[in-house]
Amino acid sequence: MRRIRLYVPDLRPGSLVIQGDEHTHLARVLRLKPGAAVQLFDGQGRSAPGELSEVERRQSQVEVGALSEVPQRAWRLAALVATPKAKRARRLIEALTELGVDEITPLVTARSEAKPPRPDELKRWAVEACKQCWRDRLPTFGDPTTPEGAAARAAAGELGLLPDTVDAPALKSVLPAAPQDVLFVIGPEGGFSDAERGVLTESLRPLSLCPTVLRIETVAQALVGAIGALWS
Repeated sequence: MRRIRLYVPDLRPGSLVIQGDEHTHLARVLRLKPGAAVQLFDGQGRSAPGELSEVERRQSQVEVGALSEVPQRAWRLAALVATPKAKRARRLIEALTELGVDEITPLVTARSEAKPPRPDELKRWAVEACKQCWRDRLPTFGDPTTPEGAAARAAAGELGLLPDTVDAPALKSVLPAAPQDVLFVIGPEGGFSDAERGVLTESLRPLSLCPTVLRIETVAQALVGAIGALWS
């Protein structure tokens, strides 16, 4: 039987009280009873097994075992991505979380068609994804930025990648052999303006993933998966 995952920011060994959304989920949705085995994680890389000892109306109590910690990856992967419409925004955050992206920052451009999600929405979607995929470390979320802000970061030293379809080289010819900190920038469905593209190509490396035009969330997933495969 699959062990249920619970997000507990103040995770520590011993007895812990679970309240709020996590209690509601385990008590009213999953209908867990005392004695049920659970797995807890704090979003900072630590996790521990646990067992429910009490399930009450407003809170539950869990007995937490020994903590273990996932080591931090030596290089960071940041996604600066325009927000797709409607439910696709949630799926984008879930997928990037599942694939191990370290930072997710909304990108606002001249042709953006959707507003960036609220910070509480971003975190809630990421927590749910971490529960499902057994990731113990939540991504961080940056304040919305612009193409100019993305270009400045790349110019300051991060390896900047710009998925494109206009006569761009393949990803494997753009990535260095050794892993390093990376940021990638994905624009809105209407594409970047000429001015934005000009700013970005000064410090980011254009690359091609395939000859077709991909949706925002599709290119994000394809790029992260390809980087992981080339550097694993």
